[in-house]
Amino acid sequence: GDMSHPLVAVLLFPVLLAAGGAAQAACTNSLWNPGFDLGVTGWDDAASGGGVNVYLVAAPDDRQGDLSGYAGLVTNTSSGAGIDVGTLALESSTCVGVTEGDTVQLRGWIRVPSEQPRSGSARLVLRWSELAHCAGNAGLVEGTAIDAPGDWTFVGNSIPVPLVAPPGIDSFTVGLAVTKNEAGGSFFAYYDDLSVCVPEPSAAACGAAAVCVLAGSGTGRRRRRR
Repeated sequence: GDMSHPLVAVLLFPVLLAAGGAAQAACTNSLWNPGFDLGVTGWDDAASGGGVNVYLVAAPDDRQGDLSGYAGLVTNTSSGAGIDVGTLALESSTCVGVTEGDTVQLRGWIRVPSEQPRSGSARLVLRWSELAHCAGNAGLVEGTAIDAPGDWTFVGNSIPVPLVAPPGIDSFTVGLAVTKNEAGGSFFAYYDDLSVCVPEPSAAACGAAAVCVLAGSGTGRRRRRR
């Protein structure tokens, strides 16, 4: 059916912490409905407005080619021009709690289709909050921008590593941002199988003494979400 809706999604892969070559703990996905396989439930376009029309729909374009799976489609149809126009964080309803010194791992897959009406870029973003339940906005951290048309691109360590919760930060949300460079027209990108986790032990978990490995980031099938 038609699952169009102004919403966004993010999927987290399990992350293993390996110290001295031995896996010690699983880094669990903190997001709900991260692969869009349950539609767009649990995601919303929290930053829309101001004449910028950015929205997400569930599309039958699963990264693994799974006919029963989905990906997230984010489209920017803003009327303005400029590199910053339409860079909106589409934020999940999932709020992840952190404390000072926690290391956050943010990864995922992005695809920019060819033959776009306009040029632009897509990226992952993280919004810190200094208030409980992600009620505040203590600034955005933007990940690597993907602008070259092609197949799915794995955005590993898309946020500068180590990404450590600063003092006074209570929680964070994760979102998707699509920027359109020219006025008029539209630019869109697909997102799927995104990953966010806070390793345990959280403090300096991905420092020099440990190596963080993303399980399932290659060709392996992702686990079906219920």
